[in-house]
Amino acid sequence: MVRFHPNDANYMASSSIDGLINVFDISKNSEEDALLYTLGSEVSPDTLKWLKRSNAIYNHLGVVCQSEEYQLWDIEESMPSCKFERETLSKALMRTSPEACYLVDSFQFDDSDDVFILGGSKRKHGGCLRVLQLHKKKLKGYSSLIDQDTLKNQIVRAVCANPKSRCIITGGEDGIINVWKEGTKEELVGQSSGKVDVNVLKNARHKPY
Repeated sequence: MVRFHPNDANYMASSSIDGLINVFDISKNSEEDALLYTLGSEVSPDTLKWLKRSNAIYNHLGVVCQSEEYQLWDIEESMPSCKFERETLSKALMRTSPEACYLVDSFQFDDSDDVFILGGSKRKHGGCLRVLQLHKKKLKGYSSLIDQDTLKNQIVRAVCANPKSRCIITGGEDGIINVWKEGTKEELVGQSSGKVDVNVLKNARHKPY
Protein backbone atom coordinates (compact mmCIF):
# COMPACT_ATOMS: atom_id res chain seq x y z
CA MET A 1 0.00 0.00 0.00
CA VAL A 2 1.20 3.52 -0.81
CA ARG A 3 0.17 6.83 0.76
CA PHE A 4 1.53 10.23 -0.32
CA HIS A 5 2.09 13.07 2.14
CA PRO A 6 -0.90 15.49 2.25
CA ASN A 7 1.27 18.60 1.77
CA ASP A 8 4.41 17.40 0.00
CA ALA A 9 4.05 15.10 -3.02
CA ASN A 10 7.72 14.09 -2.76
CA TYR A 11 7.12 12.22 0.48
CA MET A 12 5.57 8.79 0.31
CA ALA A 13 4.88 6.02 2.82
CA SER A 14 4.55 2.37 1.80
CA SER A 15 3.82 -0.84 3.67
CA SER A 16 3.94 -4.54 2.92
CA ILE A 17 2.90 -7.86 4.45
CA ASP A 18 6.30 -8.25 6.15
CA GLY A 19 5.26 -5.54 8.64
CA LEU A 20 7.74 -2.93 7.41
CA ILE A 21 6.68 0.65 6.71
CA ASN A 22 9.05 2.74 4.60
CA VAL A 23 9.04 6.52 4.15
CA PHE A 24 10.66 7.87 0.98
CA ASP A 25 11.64 11.19 -0.53
CA ILE A 26 11.03 10.35 -4.18
CA SER A 27 12.74 13.54 -5.38
CA LYS A 28 16.09 11.83 -4.76
CA ASN A 29 17.93 10.15 -7.64
CA SER A 30 18.57 6.77 -6.02
CA GLU A 31 16.61 4.40 -3.81
CA GLU A 32 19.34 4.51 -1.18
CA ASP A 33 19.07 8.29 -0.89
CA ALA A 34 15.28 8.26 -1.14
CA LEU A 35 14.70 5.93 1.83
CA LEU A 36 14.35 8.14 4.91
CA TYR A 37 12.82 5.90 7.58
CA THR A 38 11.94 2.24 8.10
CA LEU A 39 9.37 1.42 10.77
CA GLY A 40 8.77 -2.11 12.01
CA SER A 41 5.11 -2.60 12.88
CA GLU A 42 5.69 -6.37 13.48
CA VAL A 43 2.20 -7.03 12.08
CA SER A 44 1.04 -6.66 8.50
CA PRO A 45 -0.58 -3.21 8.09
CA ASP A 46 -4.09 -2.96 6.66
CA THR A 47 -4.28 0.83 6.31
CA LEU A 48 -1.90 3.80 6.48
CA LYS A 49 -2.80 7.41 7.22
CA TRP A 50 -0.60 10.53 7.44
CA LEU A 51 -1.55 12.41 10.62
CA LYS A 52 -0.61 15.66 12.32
CA ARG A 53 0.01 16.03 16.03
CA SER A 54 0.73 18.90 18.46
CA ASN A 55 2.96 20.86 16.05
CA ALA A 56 0.36 20.65 13.24
CA ILE A 57 2.91 18.93 10.97
CA TYR A 58 2.10 15.65 9.26
CA ASN A 59 4.91 13.64 10.84
CA HIS A 60 2.93 10.69 12.19
CA LEU A 61 1.44 7.60 10.58
CA GLY A 62 -1.71 5.91 11.79
CA VAL A 63 -1.68 2.16 11.12
CA VAL A 64 -4.54 -0.30 11.34
CA CYS A 65 -3.02 -3.79 11.43
CA GLN A 66 -4.57 -6.99 10.12
CA SER A 67 -4.67 -8.18 13.74
CA GLU A 68 -7.12 -5.29 14.43
CA GLU A 69 -4.43 -3.49 16.44
CA TYR A 70 -3.95 0.28 16.07
CA GLN A 71 -0.51 1.89 16.06
CA LEU A 72 0.38 5.58 15.93
CA TRP A 73 3.95 6.09 14.70
CA ASP A 74 6.19 9.10 15.25
CA ILE A 75 8.13 8.98 11.98
CA GLU A 76 11.09 11.09 13.05
CA GLU A 77 11.56 9.06 16.23
CA SER A 78 11.02 5.79 14.30
CA MET A 79 8.90 4.43 17.13
CA PRO A 80 5.20 4.20 17.98
CA SER A 81 3.76 6.97 20.13
CA CYS A 82 1.12 4.52 21.29
CA LYS A 83 -0.36 1.11 20.52
CA PHE A 84 -3.79 -0.31 21.24
CA GLU A 85 -4.48 -4.02 21.07
CA ARG A 86 -7.81 -5.48 20.01
CA GLU A 87 -8.96 -6.07 23.58
CA THR A 88 -8.38 -2.41 24.52
CA LEU A 89 -10.17 -1.20 21.40
CA SER A 90 -13.07 -3.55 22.14
CA LYS A 91 -13.55 -1.96 25.57
CA ALA A 92 -13.45 1.52 24.05
CA LEU A 93 -16.10 0.42 21.54
CA MET A 94 -18.15 -0.89 24.49
CA ARG A 95 -18.18 -4.44 23.13
CA THR A 96 -17.72 -7.55 25.25
CA SER A 97 -16.34 -9.78 22.49
CA PRO A 98 -12.99 -8.62 20.98
CA GLU A 99 -13.27 -11.31 18.27
CA ALA A 100 -16.37 -9.57 16.85
CA CYS A 101 -14.72 -6.14 16.68
CA TYR A 102 -12.92 -4.64 13.71
CA LEU A 103 -11.20 -1.36 12.79
CA VAL A 104 -11.73 0.63 9.62
CA ASP A 105 -9.25 3.55 9.56
CA SER A 106 -8.26 6.76 11.31
CA PHE A 107 -8.84 10.38 10.32
CA GLN A 108 -8.66 13.98 11.57
CA PHE A 109 -10.51 17.27 11.39
CA ASP A 110 -8.99 20.70 10.73
CA ASP A 111 -9.77 22.17 14.14
CA SER A 112 -7.97 19.53 16.19
CA ASP A 113 -4.80 17.44 16.28
CA ASP A 114 -6.73 14.61 17.91
CA VAL A 115 -6.91 11.35 15.99
CA PHE A 116 -10.28 9.69 15.39
CA ILE A 117 -10.57 5.94 14.78
CA LEU A 118 -13.61 4.28 13.25
CA GLY A 119 -14.39 0.80 14.49
CA GLY A 120 -17.34 -1.51 14.81
CA SER A 121 -18.59 -4.98 15.50
CA LYS A 122 -20.51 -7.56 13.51
CA ARG A 123 -23.14 -9.64 15.26
CA LYS A 124 -25.96 -11.84 14.02
CA HIS A 125 -28.64 -9.55 15.42
CA GLY A 126 -26.97 -6.24 14.57
CA GLY A 127 -23.60 -4.65 15.19
CA CYS A 128 -22.33 -1.21 16.06
CA LEU A 129 -20.27 1.51 14.40
CA ARG A 130 -18.47 3.98 16.63
CA VAL A 131 -15.87 6.73 16.43
CA LEU A 132 -13.10 6.67 19.04
CA GLN A 133 -11.04 9.73 19.95
CA LEU A 134 -7.31 9.52 20.67
CA HIS A 135 -6.33 12.49 22.82
CA LYS A 136 -2.91 12.70 24.48
CA LYS A 137 -2.39 8.95 24.13
CA LYS A 138 -5.73 8.19 25.79
CA LEU A 139 -8.53 6.46 23.91
CA LYS A 140 -12.20 7.16 24.59
CA GLY A 141 -15.57 6.90 22.90
CA TYR A 142 -16.58 9.91 20.83
CA SER A 143 -19.65 9.21 18.67
CA SER A 144 -22.03 6.43 17.72
CA LEU A 145 -23.08 6.21 14.07
CA ILE A 146 -26.69 5.13 14.10
CA ASP A 147 -28.32 3.40 11.12
CA GLN A 148 -29.65 0.02 12.15
CA ASP A 149 -30.57 -1.10 8.62
CA THR A 150 -27.01 -0.58 7.41
CA LEU A 151 -25.33 -2.04 10.49
CA LYS A 152 -27.32 -5.27 10.31
CA ASN A 153 -26.35 -5.90 6.72
CA GLN A 154 -22.75 -4.88 6.13
CA ILE A 155 -19.30 -4.51 7.59
CA VAL A 156 -17.85 -1.06 6.95
CA ARG A 157 -14.50 -1.22 5.15
CA ALA A 158 -13.66 2.40 4.26
CA VAL A 159 -14.01 5.84 5.81
CA CYS A 160 -13.02 9.34 4.82
CA ALA A 161 -13.74 12.65 6.50
CA ASN A 162 -14.18 16.19 5.25
CA PRO A 163 -11.79 18.02 7.59
CA LYS A 164 -13.66 21.33 7.31
CA SER A 165 -17.35 20.32 7.39
CA ARG A 166 -16.71 17.35 9.73
CA CYS A 167 -18.79 15.06 7.53
CA ILE A 168 -17.83 11.40 7.64
CA ILE A 169 -18.37 9.08 4.68
CA THR A 170 -18.38 5.31 5.14
CA GLY A 171 -18.62 2.44 2.66
CA GLY A 172 -19.06 -1.26 3.26
CA GLU A 173 -19.17 -4.76 1.86
CA ASP A 174 -22.77 -4.47 0.64
CA GLY A 175 -21.99 -1.48 -1.56
CA ILE A 176 -23.81 0.97 0.72
CA ILE A 177 -22.29 4.42 1.21
CA ASN A 178 -23.40 6.53 4.16
CA VAL A 179 -22.74 10.22 4.71
CA TRP A 180 -22.77 11.18 8.39
CA LYS A 181 -23.15 14.83 9.30
CA GLU A 182 -24.73 17.22 11.77
CA GLY A 183 -28.47 17.64 11.43
CA THR A 184 -31.48 15.45 10.73
CA LYS A 185 -31.57 12.23 8.79
CA GLU A 186 -32.67 12.38 5.18
CA GLU A 187 -32.25 9.99 2.29
CA LEU A 188 -30.47 11.01 -0.89
CA VAL A 189 -30.93 9.48 -4.32
CA GLY A 190 -28.12 7.01 -4.97
CA GLN A 191 -26.86 4.94 -7.87
CA SER A 192 -28.54 1.67 -8.83
CA SER A 193 -25.60 -0.23 -7.34
CA GLY A 194 -26.35 0.98 -3.83
CA LYS A 195 -27.80 3.77 -1.75
CA VAL A 196 -26.45 6.95 -0.20
CA ASP A 197 -27.88 8.14 3.11
CA VAL A 198 -27.31 11.25 5.17
CA ASN A 199 -27.35 10.16 8.79
CA VAL A 200 -26.82 11.51 12.26
CA LEU A 201 -23.79 11.09 14.48
CA LYS A 202 -24.87 10.63 18.08
CA ASN A 203 -22.22 11.98 20.42
CA ALA A 204 -21.76 10.54 23.87
CA ARG A 205 -21.04 14.02 25.18
CA HIS A 206 -24.35 15.40 23.91
CA LYS A 207 -22.93 17.67 21.23
CA PRO A 208 -25.32 18.55 18.38
CA TYR A 209 -24.75 15.43 16.26
